[in-house]
Amino acid sequence: MLAAMRESRPAVIFLATPNNPTSGAYARARVEAIVEEAARLDPPAVVVVDEAYLAFRIGPDDPWGGATGLDLRALGPHVLVMRTLSKIGLAALRVGFAMADARLVMELEKARLPYDLPAHSQAGAIAALGPLAAAIDRHVGAIVRERAALVAELSALGGLDLGRPDANFVWLGVDADATVLARALKERGVLVRSFAAFARRLRVTVGSRAQNARLLQALVEARRAIE
Repeated sequence: MLAAMRESRPAVIFLATPNNPTSGAYARARVEAIVEEAARLDPPAVVVVDEAYLAFRIGPDDPWGGATGLDLRALGPHVLVMRTLSKIGLAALRVGFAMADARLVMELEKARLPYDLPAHSQAGAIAALGPLAAAIDRHVGAIVRERAALVAELSALGGLDLGRPDANFVWLGVDADATVLARALKERGVLVRSFAAFARRLRVTVGSRAQNARLLQALVEARRAIE
């Protein structure tokens, strides 16, 4: 990627971490290397760090040790951090936000539509980031615990490949055609996402304990049916 940056000299670089659909967070050192290289370009490239799934990465096993995209801003004014409330259960508010150097914000203001965020969405966001923050943290914590349990149960099935999940879904490597397997799961009342570019991968969202149990049972049945 560093070589591609030097050759193409992009104006903007987007890094989604944790990433979708792979669920993993990029190593902090790799992101820092990209940010530093972007500053050396002439002109420098803006690095947008998309932390839509950040809430599910933070915790005792956080590969960044509690650091976030905001810490990367110390590397230069060309770093912009994006976040959203959509992934923690508040997608209907349609609230996302960015944090950046004032000069970058001024440029964004030139393109921002007027009245782009309804008053009720603003009020909901203020509540989510303020008095409701503890409740949302508990909600996220429950999903993270269910994720750990789901990963352990999927690993126990055998024949599956699981990378490190840092979001609220699992990037599941399967031992069959992913599209066929997704169809077989749908027939059993379980929806997962397959991708044309990844013949052996499924994106599996973490659900409740009951939903995850249903997924596991359906997965066993579906794999057996298409053998």
